[in-house]
Amino acid sequence: MLHVLLVRYTAPLDDVTPHVPGHVAYLERRHADGTFLLSGQTVPDDLGGVILAVGSREHVEKTAAEDPFAVAGVAAYEIVTVDPGRLNDELRRLLPARFTARPGTGARGAKGLWVEGRAVRPAARCGPSSRGRAGATGLCG
Repeated sequence: MLHVLLVRYTAPLDDVTPHVPGHVAYLERRHADGTFLLSGQTVPDDLGGVILAVGSREHVEKTAAEDPFAVAGVAAYEIVTVDPGRLNDELRRLLPARFTARPGTGARGAKGLWVEGRAVRPAARCGPSSRGRAGATGLCG
């Protein structure tokens, strides 16, 4: 599954700052192990950050609890799990293999993208030029 992690500061920035080096090291570890696909600061930066993560909900919850910000009580996580229904081709190329492999094949299936054993419809099929097909096939519903 995919998860959007909203990291919100719960303390003044002066209290958050001492924990930044540990938080950065935590992010680097989780990017290296493939759990985090994206992480970044919100704009404005006093709100916190956003992380796109992969894996089971349980794994992501445990991972979030290990963040030095959370351990120190200077930030709280909100985790939103996303069950992708459509996917842009550019994003498909960036996702780990487990999100593009057809069950039992270890490779992308001939009929499109598979996310953890489930077919996902490509976003490209849902444009204005496919309106006639979409109604008949249900691809854009």
